[in-house]
Amino acid sequence: MKKYLNALFIVRSAEHFSRYRGIVHAWCMRGHAVTVLFDAEWSSEDDMKKVEEFKRSVSNFGYSLLVNRADVWTRSLFIVRSLLTYRRFLVVKNQSSFFKDRWRRYLPFWLRLPLGLRFADMVLETGVANSLLTFCEKIIPADKKITAQIKSYHPDVVISPVGVIRVLSPNTEYLKAAKALNIPAVSPLVSWDSLTTKSFISVKPDFFLAWNEVHRTEAFEHHGIPAANTKIIGSPVFDKWFSPLAPSMSRAGFCRLLGFERERPYVLYLGSAKGTAENETWLIRALRKAFDESDDRALRDVWIVVRPHPAHAGIYKNFEIPGVSVFPKKGALPDTRESLQSSFDSYYYATAVMGIFTSAMMEALIVGKPVIVILPKEYEKTQMEAQHFQHFVAGGAATLASNMGKVIDAVKKLLEGKDDLANKRKDFVQNYLRPRGLNVSASEAAVDEIEKCVGR
Repeated sequence: MKKYLNALFIVRSAEHFSRYRGIVHAWCMRGHAVTVLFDAEWSSEDDMKKVEEFKRSVSNFGYSLLVNRADVWTRSLFIVRSLLTYRRFLVVKNQSSFFKDRWRRYLPFWLRLPLGLRFADMVLETGVANSLLTFCEKIIPADKKITAQIKSYHPDVVISPVGVIRVLSPNTEYLKAAKALNIPAVSPLVSWDSLTTKSFISVKPDFFLAWNEVHRTEAFEHHGIPAANTKIIGSPVFDKWFSPLAPSMSRAGFCRLLGFERERPYVLYLGSAKGTAENETWLIRALRKAFDESDDRALRDVWIVVRPHPAHAGIYKNFEIPGVSVFPKKGALPDTRESLQSSFDSYYYATAVMGIFTSAMMEALIVGKPVIVILPKEYEKTQMEAQHFQHFVAGGAATLASNMGKVIDAVKKLLEGKDDLANKRKDFVQNYLRPRGLNVSASEAAVDEIEKCVGR
């Protein structure tokens, strides 16, 4: 392996650059060079400004625009990959039917119609159907324009995250082209649910970078990626939460910012993505009502701070009830120093963090905050029956509350200083997010594995 390497990194949306910024930074700090390719259609001007700011601080980093596939094979690939994804939801039996049904709704009418025929599902589940579809993926060539673009950069490795919703994602096309050119191809895990709820990984990377053993198993069970080709690195997405963080203002100052007195304790409610809960404002109203009707003065004094999911903040536009603050109004990813600090402050001073189900709960666990998961029957399909939620529950790091009475009881215990899950939270963080050790950066571990991949 030569001393310095040149990587081509496919990110697609500039909004998602923050997920991989740690890997890119660690790569560049070792003297390697990298060019990140974005899709102009999916990258806003504001997000590109953040990328440009990063570029000014890292000399061997560059970025450009990717090519979207649009040739005679595009329609065929769409059909093949759509059917492979639908088939995966049929054959993996321990997953919620919600995701199969959702995928079917995504399909165009002309493809959804034949799937409604009698025995269609039975035929798709067969090994013959799998072999035929896999063969079609294999013989369809890589896109010529994408292949030419990759060659123009002379990369030693192509890094392309896979496991997203779109079957025609350019990430898959760049993987396909890299493999056709015999260039090592590596895929980091996108998010904690991407292996179980998103599209089938029809083009296998040479090496897959997973967070933990759970994801190694899911990569094989859902996508047929051999365990030997999956390397466990931890979660680069959450690396920034392991950096030294401290509150930026006093508790009084933070509470004043949110519009209530410093003496009042508050719980932080984390808003869910639209796919998990269409509109959960009714649940927040019910939570406020449960606190207000408590016979305990301390519980009646508890304020609720709602942090919207940034992709699902519209439901809070006109949401105003006494005893509840929405902060920030439009939600925010912790992808800048300011938003990371603001998010940390909101966790730090909270008595507890709660919600239906969101990856932001991981942030709270890292900070060391008690997490309470509310289990409404209305969201059973996207919560209790979802495989990634089951893995989360199995860690035992969060309190599960099937009704508002149990939520209130859990908060009451915490107000009294009774926290039974502190050690469980630490164990979960280590096993799920930092399996190589709490002090081992997942981004550095990713670069280690990418270097080894090129060396092989």
